[in-house]
Amino acid sequence: KIVIELKDSQAVLTFSSADIARVFLEKPAGFASAEGYFKNNNYPKAKELFTKTMKEYCGYDWAQKSLAYVALANMKLKKWPEAEKSLRDYLKKYPQAKDTCQVKMYLGQVLTNQGRFDKAAALYNRILKMKVKKAFQAQVQHGLGELYLSKKEYEPALTAYLRVLVVFSNEEKIVPQSMLQAGL
Repeated sequence: KIVIELKDSQAVLTFSSADIARVFLEKPAGFASAEGYFKNNNYPKAKELFTKTMKEYCGYDWAQKSLAYVALANMKLKKWPEAEKSLRDYLKKYPQAKDTCQVKMYLGQVLTNQGRFDKAAALYNRILKMKVKKAFQAQVQHGLGELYLSKKEYEPALTAYLRVLVVFSNEEKIVPQSMLQAGL
């Protein structure tokens, strides 16, 4: 229980260890609702609730997760400048997070959708030089193919897709997409 005492004209709050654990472990109701809206493709409502959760749980993991979801909601809504801002905020606030490579890949997709191909390509190439799992490298390589296809540069696009097929042939999730894009 939370105890509020008045000592020398100052309020003193006392939290039990269970209360503190609950803040860290229990999923906030607003976050759970936002996830439901996101899963049901109601991205505007999800974004609203995730934004509220970020403010209410500032400094907690829920704020970090909410910011990631806000970025994804903006991407789903094709609000590219807002998505870029959310992703850059995430990378600035949580540079050591375990999902920063994934966030950088999303940023590459956003930059591609904004027509900022050179920045996206540079970002993808930096990610490919990082030590990440093969499955993730395959996704990034496929992203390079998408970038070149968006630029109507068909030879580099085909090369990127074929690289996924040759180098990452065991990555079942991305290889079929690359095969389709390569016309195989």
